[in-house]
Amino acid sequence: MILSIVPLSQCIKLPGISDQKLFRRNVRQSLGINNKVNKAMRNSIVSPEKRPYFFFFHNGITALCSKATLSEDKKKLTLQNIAVVNGCQSLSTIFSTSGKVASNAENKGGSVLFRFYEIPQFDLGEAISINTNSQSAVKPKDLRSNDKYMKGIKRRYEFAIPDGYFLTKRGEKRPADKDEIKTLDSSEYGKMVVSWMCQRPNLASNEKKLFDELYKTVFHPELEPESILALNLWLREIDKQWEILDINEAVKAVKGSARFHLLFAISQMFSHASNQSDKVVLPFATKPALQYSGLILGQAKGCLNQALQHAHAQSQAAGKIFSPQNWLKGKGSVSDEQLVAGTIVNIVQNMATTEQKPFIDCLRIAADKFSFRWSAD
Repeated sequence: MILSIVPLSQCIKLPGISDQKLFRRNVRQSLGINNKVNKAMRNSIVSPEKRPYFFFFHNGITALCSKATLSEDKKKLTLQNIAVVNGCQSLSTIFSTSGKVASNAENKGGSVLFRFYEIPQFDLGEAISINTNSQSAVKPKDLRSNDKYMKGIKRRYEFAIPDGYFLTKRGEKRPADKDEIKTLDSSEYGKMVVSWMCQRPNLASNEKKLFDELYKTVFHPELEPESILALNLWLREIDKQWEILDINEAVKAVKGSARFHLLFAISQMFSHASNQSDKVVLPFATKPALQYSGLILGQAKGCLNQALQHAHAQSQAAGKIFSPQNWLKGKGSVSDEQLVAGTIVNIVQNMATTEQKPFIDCLRIAADKFSFRWSAD
């Protein structure tokens, strides 16, 4: 094995980049310059400020050969049957900007780490090609794990809730001294916030969008730690009672999406019962109502079922095929006409009896505990 720092100006001289023969043993060929990652790489190469640091931004390139010979002065490396098995996108992108690379060869032209492996055995080479290209992909969530907004949420929550814990990284584990019930993950946080504060549960299943386009909308505002905890408690109640909830089977099969529609329906119950239908209740104000979680969830699932039936009937009338899974991801599933449809108002009116008065009272929240919806569209 030979490790080498190769200038970008030398990378473009490698034979077989233009016709992609250099990547014959790679698991895929070039995805083009308009690929999101390749575009970002190109921006680093053409930027006079970023180019000198390209080496530090890149994970390196892996190349196999049947024989490698290093000169005595270690200045010349001769390779036989070279094939790049990890780095096709990088070298293709570097080659596509060869004019810029060549013109800066002597002036901070940038460099990249190369790993050259002398592997005569073909089957071992194939295994290296597959394994170096099948590691865990970096997701938008991973790139945000050390972001200042994410750190701010974690700091505020754990300071205000001493036995609580906010997970920001994949693979991170809850410390033994932290309460499991008060522990939540950044992904769940984003999904709960977009469903409750933004009133858009249809976006909760799109984690990529939450950590990309909607990131500042969802994670920038400073939601009170007690509200974060309240959202987590409501979601846990949904999970706890999920199996006994009489929800349409097609919807129940996609729990990852449906549970956030239930969370949205719960928030709507407080808004309509408090005559604040154009606003969103701050989650911390709903904590006393958790004692009636069974009753509230029973009514919330009724709203969800009714909305589904309404949407299904509309599709049939229009001669269209109805898909519950697609409906959950569409904005129509959260419109007042479909989801609420007078159900919540009727619930409050019908249950306003002496026996049910404490339950009705817990749904009615003071006006100063409401805020305007956070815009997510």
